[in-house]
Amino acid sequence: MKKLLLFSTFLLLFPLAASATCTVSGGSVVRVTFWSDSAGSTHTIYYRPSALSSYYYWCQTTDDNFAEIASNALNGPTEVQLNGSATSCPTSGTSRSMGTCRWIVENP
Repeated sequence: MKKLLLFSTFLLLFPLAASATCTVSGGSVVRVTFWSDSAGSTHTIYYRPSALSSYYYWCQTTDDNFAEIASNALNGPTEVQLNGSATSCPTSGTSRSMGTCRWIVENP
């Protein structure tokens, strides 16, 4: 019992850092865009949760490999799981920003 009380007290005094992000899964990549300027290149990945969704999520990355994975899953039967740096997933609007792309998984 003392160990549980000590651990609980520790958590109250030193809370564990949470890394909140926006993760969506079960849908598909519907578009990948690319632009380049003197500052570098940027890819924008657009994700739709289902074919009937009236909204979409999007995130940006400068990683060419990340964009290639998204392009391979583009408009196909491949479902993806996409994670962005936004502290939480937006719940309103047609265009919902996920911030910077952090990771993508095909066929989760």
